[in-house]
Amino acid sequence: MTNFKVGYQANVKDKNCPVKSVSLYDALCLAEVDEKLKQATECIRNTETKEQRDKLKLKLPSIIVSADTTCRKVSDDDIRNPLIFIDLDLKDHPDIDLEKVVDSMSYPWLIGYKKSASGGLHVLCGIEANVETHKRSFHALEEVFASHGLTADKNCKDEKRISYIAHDPDIERTLTTPLNEWKG
Repeated sequence: MTNFKVGYQANVKDKNCPVKSVSLYDALCLAEVDEKLKQATECIRNTETKEQRDKLKLKLPSIIVSADTTCRKVSDDDIRNPLIFIDLDLKDHPDIDLEKVVDSMSYPWLIGYKKSASGGLHVLCGIEANVETHKRSFHALEEVFASHGLTADKNCKDEKRISYIAHDPDIERTLTTPLNEWKG
């Protein structure tokens, strides 16, 4: 897994904040150990409205897992990764234990997951490393998740979708270890 590089942006609101190419492992480690990120995530999860959560999420660092990149828009300089996050939002599944359902799914392309800032899940899936087939891969995965009663966030079809990094004390068990073991 340490071979995967992703786009990382510390502040998506700041147009002068660069997107950097970083190790996916290093970016994910923030979710487990960064105390400032833990406090920010707790604040987001304790807010009462979606508008407040969305505003606070903009302060979190973000990654683009679908490409090793240094920009937000699709570029010929991107090196595509065989990865996509499928976002399962808590608001779409208020009475479902998302972790339990995802843990019960057994597919070779399903790598693992991390908790989102708002309490949902970002499920990491293996796909073809090709910008032309990215949307087709999303739609195929969307159908599989729907067959398990789960609604995928449609914005995940974006070829360079950002994923905010939220505190997740279980990320080693739920994502980094499975990613290291993934045979891709």
